[in-house]
Amino acid sequence: MLDQCIDIFLYPGNINYQMRINMKKMILTITVLWLIIFSVSIEACIVFNSTNDGITLVGRNMDWYTQENYIAFLPSEEGKFGRVYFGWNEFPSWHQGGMNSQGVMFAYLAAPFLSVTNSLLKPVYRGNYGNLMEKCMEECSSVNEVLDIFNQYNLRFLENCHVMVVDRNGDSVIIGGDDVTMKDGAFQVVTNFRPSHPSLGGYPCWRYDEAYGKLEEMEIISLDYFTEILNETHMEGNYPTQWSIIYDLEEYNIHLYYFHDFNNVIIFNLHEELENGEHVYSIPSLFETSDNQPPNAPTDVDGPSIGKIETEYTYSCSVTVDPDNEPDELYYLFDWGDNTDSGWIKPLSSSMISTSHVWYVNGSFKIKVKAKDIFGAESEWSEPLEINMPKNKIINDLLVGRLLIRFPIFKFFLWSLLQ
Repeated sequence: MLDQCIDIFLYPGNINYQMRINMKKMILTITVLWLIIFSVSIEACIVFNSTNDGITLVGRNMDWYTQENYIAFLPSEEGKFGRVYFGWNEFPSWHQGGMNSQGVMFAYLAAPFLSVTNSLLKPVYRGNYGNLMEKCMEECSSVNEVLDIFNQYNLRFLENCHVMVVDRNGDSVIIGGDDVTMKDGAFQVVTNFRPSHPSLGGYPCWRYDEAYGKLEEMEIISLDYFTEILNETHMEGNYPTQWSIIYDLEEYNIHLYYFHDFNNVIIFNLHEELENGEHVYSIPSLFETSDNQPPNAPTDVDGPSIGKIETEYTYSCSVTVDPDNEPDELYYLFDWGDNTDSGWIKPLSSSMISTSHVWYVNGSFKIKVKAKDIFGAESEWSEPLEINMPKNKIINDLLVGRLLIRFPIFKFFLWSLLQ
């Protein structure tokens, strides 16, 4: 449906094919970004924190369908603190969370729509692609300083999401536009419902209840206990937990887990990483073993072999086999033969993967598909399926009309055939 809406928007005849494709990619990218960050149709992500005995820990599960995640370390510069960001490769300009060298961390989560009214007359933040939290990471040393910056700007961008901010002193807040919920007690938990408006959707939430109950029972704060909470609240299936983090804000340590495997951890010290200058890690590559093998090539693509331009067609193939990864740890990419592809997608069933596409020019196109595991190892391409887009029927009708005008005798033969 989204694809078709964009097709209609891009239909004007004065837009050439390549321009149409480029515009479509741009609009899809922006739209999908907002859907990813602000969609509440799925259970996605949990963040919780607690402070005890001078220790402040923050745990987070990041749940989504794509495994193309990164960690970006940015050293300090004039007027900006050093910081680390986590996010997706597709949207490097909109980080999902991070921590700065002053011990302040943040994490965005989707939430039900809640209209923002109190700040509408304030200016809209234009820097850092509109991500106000990045300004805070560059300049703030505490939750209160973050709140001071947020109070200066229009917060309408939080109508479909909220953000948890925690500092090394243990202060914590959930900011959701007009909604501001300070931590009351030793811990705070946030998922995908509005704390002050649970009736808007997302509640009851089993992940929230599980984490809240565990933190309420906690006697001694520890990394092991936080890891246990992350494990018990992780997601599997079509929107699995892609990565999990425990921030130690006092020690500036980051404990990273991948694809809800809590037996393997990589630990970063923020200050040590910042000394190495600006650099980026691919999270999957950090956890890939030396003997990891790519998936087998998928079976042939199944779908129509003839069609019309500006019409959506669906194609599928059976899920493939991976020597050392489970079927739900594989992603698939369809190449449409017109210099576009589907992007990496997960199957919605245990046996088939399918997706749709629209072509905009006539001709023959070879469709093929390949698979990739959660560590980025890619299979060979499948055998291609060719689809043909014959000349548009309108053009043929015009040619017939011209022939009838130029050669009136054809009218007699057509009339005879129709009798």
